[in-house]
Amino acid sequence: MLKKIIIILLCSSFIFPLFAQNKSLVKAVDEAKNKKYNSNVISEIEYLLQDSKDEKLNLEAFSVLGDAYKYLEVYDKAYDFYKKGLKLAEKNKLTKKIGLFKENLGSIQFQLGNYDKSFVLYSNSKNCFKRIGFLDGVDRVKGNIALIDIKTGHKERAIQMLVQMKNNPKIDLFTKATTYLTLGNIYLETSETQLAINYYLQSLSLIENIHKKEKFKVLIYQNLAESYLALKQYEKAFFYNQKSDVLLQKINSNELKSTLYLFYSKIYQGKSEFKKAYENLLLHQKFEALADNSKYVLKIENIETLNKIETQKQNLQIKEQKIKLLKSEEFVARIKIFCLILILIGVLFLLFYLIKKQRNKVKLLSH
Repeated sequence: MLKKIIIILLCSSFIFPLFAQNKSLVKAVDEAKNKKYNSNVISEIEYLLQDSKDEKLNLEAFSVLGDAYKYLEVYDKAYDFYKKGLKLAEKNKLTKKIGLFKENLGSIQFQLGNYDKSFVLYSNSKNCFKRIGFLDGVDRVKGNIALIDIKTGHKERAIQMLVQMKNNPKIDLFTKATTYLTLGNIYLETSETQLAINYYLQSLSLIENIHKKEKFKVLIYQNLAESYLALKQYEKAFFYNQKSDVLLQKINSNELKSTLYLFYSKIYQGKSEFKKAYENLLLHQKFEALADNSKYVLKIENIETLNKIETQKQNLQIKEQKIKLLKSEEFVARIKIFCLILILIGVLFLLFYLIKKQRNKVKLLSH
């Protein structure tokens, strides 16, 4: 009886701390899912994740850490956690999760300008979503692929795809808003500014009252500001840029702040307020440098990864050459052994012959 009690106590001493640790990780992950990306929550998830054996929970933790670092524009860490999540999802053959992780990895590669890599990841993601009938995911990735088409000079194909998407009655609200935003961007680039403004306003009308989409709203406000700058309507440009400024007080984004101050600089320049234009230009350069640094870190990581792959290829070739050499040496050694055996057999036969001959001579002499 005493032995049973001791075993139960020992098991409890291991199980209860593990249970408490998992409970803490679940709480931290849930908090991060609500877009509470403060440093304490992120650090806690990273710390608890080190000893967690719950693969389902770890998968969620990798996802929220990737989202958090992507939101904070720390792209090297975001990419790392998405890669870890993808590896775990592939191990457990979770098709939807695989699709989501590949979509996020494709998004980061797109931001870095690696459009070929981004296209491959998006295409794989779309195939995963198609396999399980996740149509919202398919539509979302189609929109992302349209962005690649725009960047790679296939605007007509992109427009055709986006028009089909916006006319789809089953498309979800946010994907439709994103489609309008992308169409607006295309027409802004082709200087069809009023058409671009119409699409931006349609996009804004769909998500203006939705919470937790502040970053998306900032994009629309800044695009409207850029559109009115192109039309030299500086008051309207200032109005929308200021609306993005208000939201950016709650968002930590060097990229968006860089754009904000660039537009302020251009607005003040257009209004001949050169001192304010210069002050905002300096702020733009400051935040642009911070944003570029985040991307540069990941570019370096990509280069280092490629170098590692190249080194591994070279090592593999050296190993293959060594194996071929060893096989050749083994073949030569076998031939040598075979020749030695033949020589030995030959020597034995010769000895046998000489001995026999000698015996015959002895017999003849004895007679």
